[in-house]
Amino acid sequence: MHVRNTKMFLDGVLQYPAQTAGVLEPYLVHDHDHWVPGTNKGSVYWPPDRLNSLMKELAAAGIDPHVHAIGDHAVRVALDAYQGVRRAGYRSNRLTVAHAELVNPADIPRFARLGVIAAMGFHWAKPGPDSVDAVEPYLGQERWQNYEPEGAIFRSGGIISLGSDWPVDPLDEWDALRTVITRTALRGSPYAAYGPMTPHQALQRRTAIRAATRNGAYQLHQENDTGSIEAGKLADLIVLDRNILKIPAEDIANTKVLITMVGGRIVHGSVADLR
Repeated sequence: MHVRNTKMFLDGVLQYPAQTAGVLEPYLVHDHDHWVPGTNKGSVYWPPDRLNSLMKELAAAGIDPHVHAIGDHAVRVALDAYQGVRRAGYRSNRLTVAHAELVNPADIPRFARLGVIAAMGFHWAKPGPDSVDAVEPYLGQERWQNYEPEGAIFRSGGIISLGSDWPVDPLDEWDALRTVITRTALRGSPYAAYGPMTPHQALQRRTAIRAATRNGAYQLHQENDTGSIEAGKLADLIVLDRNILKIPAEDIANTKVLITMVGGRIVHGSVADLR
């Protein structure tokens, strides 16, 4: 077993009534049929000077920081600290921001510029009680367009990986992929009528699949061994019951794994399942 990561929490969550994620501008409050800025801006748990120093110490020790940052203020503080790591000459560390649910547009290009991986929780990229009810009204429409910004980070050249966020989210990559591609709630959900949530932030299928495979391997310094099916890599692969590149995107959530191989050995299913 090889451990080379440490996780730190910079803030909490955006959802009302907690609203502990650190934001640049206050959360909105409802006042006489209007939404106006309140006084709560959440919290950032680490003083920047302590965080910057710790990041450099971790990088020098060969440890990759993995920072939970959800609000746009916390994300900016994390990126500032990572900028210090890069300026100090540490180029090989795989620096990661987990979640990045709200990112100020000025900070979007910094992911690519600093080589910072955005480990996104794809399950959250859909309308639901945790988003359109508990977040959207409290951010206002301008900030809402930057919520779950997978599309914007990808278009700016940033690397996105799929963060499972288990056990908060179900350990179900197929629904996660469906969600970030369609940005919709599952059929039968009371939120399905909402339609796509911020559709400009959707990912194309190949981009989403790469986030769950090759980019995840890259984040863990394993891209030379796994993450894609290539000669010379470990035969870690799965066989599916459908072609997720060609079926209707909504059907991706129903994908089943017929065979799982680890190092070339079948550990789940059998060849007979392919008949």
